[in-house]
Amino acid sequence: MRPQTLLVGTDFSEYADRAFSAALNLATQFDASLELLHVVDTPIPFFEPYTVSLPDTWLTEIRIKHEKNLTEQVQRENKRNIKIKVRVLEGNPALTIAREAERISADLVIVGSRGQGGIKHALLGSVAERIVRESQCNVLTIQDASPPQKLLVGTDLSTHSDYALSVAAELAHEFNATLELVHAIHVPVAFVTPYETVIPETAIEEVFNGAEQDLRRLAKDLTRDLVVRTSVLAEPPHSALCDAAERDKADLIVVGAHEHSGLKRMMLGGVAERVLRNAPCSVLIVRVPH
Repeated sequence: MRPQTLLVGTDFSEYADRAFSAALNLATQFDASLELLHVVDTPIPFFEPYTVSLPDTWLTEIRIKHEKNLTEQVQRENKRNIKIKVRVLEGNPALTIAREAERISADLVIVGSRGQGGIKHALLGSVAERIVRESQCNVLTIQDASPPQKLLVGTDLSTHSDYALSVAAELAHEFNATLELVHAIHVPVAFVTPYETVIPETAIEEVFNGAEQDLRRLAKDLTRDLVVRTSVLAEPPHSALCDAAERDKADLIVVGAHEHSGLKRMMLGGVAERVLRNAPCSVLIVRVPH
């Protein structure tokens, strides 16, 4: 992944500022252009006869104020002469960010992991998750703006997760970071089927051993002088990724996502969204090509 066009969504919160700092680092690393976008959250008139229209003069004043704030932020923080455009739009933040990303052919959308209220899910539940669903490009949620030194990537050993793995390996190589491959095996409680037939422990061990061998083969294929670790964990995928990131103090979790059956659903039944909500670090959601 070598992004050439970055889009940063900001609500002027602390975490949005971190997202902008991270975007500056990425733009420098990849010689990319950058757009800094603020969306004025305007209500959608569902019941036209009873809605109060916002005065055009009010919207104009708000737009001018926020454009000034964005310009000052760029002048204050852009010490490396990166090509940056500022833009203020009105509408639903998630939809507007996704549409703007498509309009400018962005390779990567970057947002903070918390919004103005400081409540983690206030942003992630209503904005970032929807950006992931609506965007056609990768989405990065930021907790720490520093370049990542420990990357963790989830894999279900399918071709879909192979793409996310390749992106994680490229980033690890680019930032001279370590990489951990994590595979989760969610074994049913008590190892009992509906007909009370106990699954032999040897069968469980064979599954784990097979997964560990597959991960080692994947790690071996990722040459390029990368330091690669592997982990097979007995818990649900999203818990495995978040727990491993917490345990190893990872800077970035990489998860693949793709549309399933024509619906905007995440890979592995919502793993990406659950990781977004619970991750102890930044998260990169990789859009898997069709």
